[in-house]
Amino acid sequence: MRQLFVNSLLLAIFICNNVASQTFVTVDKDTYEFVEDVNYSLYNSKQLVYKGVTPSDKATTIKPDILYDSIVFSRVDYKTLGLLRTQFDSLIFLSKKTFYLDEVVIGSKMGGDIILGETNRFIKRRSRPFLKELGYGVVLTNSLLYNLKLDKAVFYVDKVKLRTAYRINFMQFKEVSDGEGHQHIEPGRLIYRTDILYLNPKDKGKVEVSLGGNIQLIQEEGVFVWIELIDYYNEDGVVTDVKEDEWTRLKFQMSKQLDYYSHTVDLYSNKSSTFMVNTNLWLKHDYLRAFFKTPHKSMLITPAIVLYAKNANAGVGDN
Repeated sequence: MRQLFVNSLLLAIFICNNVASQTFVTVDKDTYEFVEDVNYSLYNSKQLVYKGVTPSDKATTIKPDILYDSIVFSRVDYKTLGLLRTQFDSLIFLSKKTFYLDEVVIGSKMGGDIILGETNRFIKRRSRPFLKELGYGVVLTNSLLYNLKLDKAVFYVDKVKLRTAYRINFMQFKEVSDGEGHQHIEPGRLIYRTDILYLNPKDKGKVEVSLGGNIQLIQEEGVFVWIELIDYYNEDGVVTDVKEDEWTRLKFQMSKQLDYYSHTVDLYSNKSSTFMVNTNLWLKHDYLRAFFKTPHKSMLITPAIVLYAKNANAGVGDN
């Protein structure tokens, strides 16, 4: 269940290897995503014999007439990797070294704020569009020993193509287990809804929305959060239909929790779920049943949404 692009490159590798050339794909070690524009240098007896850059749309092939005994891979945001030719394989796994500012959720605590939600690496090409109907969302829970007052919501988007009207919904919910390792959510009463807000073309990365302390969470209480699409607008400010490549998309991040709910497709029946299913729990359960192992961590994701909160009782006795 790795990405289709990597699978297609592996097929190309198989074909190329049959004609005695050496072919490889550079892949992110954590996310299994294809990494393009990687510099590679071939050495023989410690002397540089060839330099190149991996392409963005196909596997890289080393000409069979190049004599080399080692290879070095480098890219500014990945750790440099050196391999002997005897260690060389078709898949080259690279480890991330640095993050661009629009590709990381910063911090777990900042300026006295308490953050509800995960702060992990984003997964490229796994973003999802804003929806007009409730289709997916995340449960964020107050697991502290005091009540919280929510100050702001923060989420992350891919580069916006068209002016986008949206609002954020906060709902009560009920989590229901079927007794067979699956869980779904039943959304309840609307607790709070922001005013209609707007994203403009070229906006990307971090988006902050003030909540003004209008939501309080008591101890062990959670809230179901989802972002609702209202409409798209063209350059004249008129509501417009959009193509798929113009959708405004919410970024997703790697997840270690079981708080993301979405409509899913069953591995066996290929049918979409009626309820919004606890997606990561469902994946872990069905993957274990089908393959007797846990899914790769890049498959376990959640919307890049976090809530900033403060102690609701601060200044009145309990700190």
